[in-house]
Amino acid sequence: MTPTLIVPASTSFLAHLASPALRALALSGLAAIGLAAFRVTSASLRLFTWTSILYVALALPLLGWLLPSVSFSIPVFLTSSISVVRSSFAGSLVLRPQSVRVGAASERSSAIPFTLAMDAAQSENHAAKKVIRAAKITVPASSAPSPAIDYSVIASGIYFAVATFLLARFFVALIFTQRLRRSSRIVDEDQLKVPLAYYASALGLATVPQAAESDFVSVPLTVGALRSMILLPANWREWDASTLHAVIAHEVSHVVRRDALTQRLSLLHRAIFWFSPLAWWLDRRIATLAEQASDEAALSSGADRRDYARTLLRFLEAMQTAPGRVRWQGDRKSTRLNSSHITI
Repeated sequence: MTPTLIVPASTSFLAHLASPALRALALSGLAAIGLAAFRVTSASLRLFTWTSILYVALALPLLGWLLPSVSFSIPVFLTSSISVVRSSFAGSLVLRPQSVRVGAASERSSAIPFTLAMDAAQSENHAAKKVIRAAKITVPASSAPSPAIDYSVIASGIYFAVATFLLARFFVALIFTQRLRRSSRIVDEDQLKVPLAYYASALGLATVPQAAESDFVSVPLTVGALRSMILLPANWREWDASTLHAVIAHEVSHVVRRDALTQRLSLLHRAIFWFSPLAWWLDRRIATLAEQASDEAALSSGADRRDYARTLLRFLEAMQTAPGRVRWQGDRKSTRLNSSHITI
């Protein structure tokens, strides 16, 4: 394929992305107005709303390619107004040939073409000289048209460079998550299995999620978009019963809502629509609301609010003091392992 064919294709691809991005932005504005109008305070309901916006934003480009185009007719009075405006602009910008009468004493009324008016520059008719001066355009013979800058090529290059970088980070994060799962150790102890089965049944899960411990994490987390796994720090046995139950309720709620899958899709949406501020805001907002909704689930399961707050403070301190720590927000958190930051 030649470069002349690649450039129009990339430009058309960008046009197909810009339209759904604007539609998603308008739709998110309506969602924000609705949440504010109804004064929605539930984190779960707000998370559901913005998760729906994310899925719609991802589906809009596919719908634009799959659904047939809709044609509509413009009223007659609008088309006439458009034609009048267009003709007025054309009349102000385009110089049309005019007929000039030469010779004041001549009785002939035939018009001299505009091209012949150039030869009548010495005529005594003053009006013909004005027309010739106005229409005369001097173009140097040695001047050559300067090459125009194709901004569409530059825009396409910038888009694909940034999108490639973000997609590379996305796939590196997937690889890191798989390595983290393989390096963890499955926990098969009643101390953990009993509360895990209880909260899985209470929250409506058909199967009990798998639990494991890892030396590379300092706070509890949930990994896996399709097969979720709850990872606990290696010192989880030192927790008291109330802390363990609150943690399990928190993480099981992530599994029930499939927050891992949602946040993976959010990262993918951000990589494709990185030029839209909605993509960045939506990614952070969904991650924050997922944590708030899981906190609500932990508190509604019977955890004491003060004890739960102290537990969160201990986890925050552990994240800040651990030398090789993994800092998480739901299933996608900022990871630092051996002084390298990876976003999951």
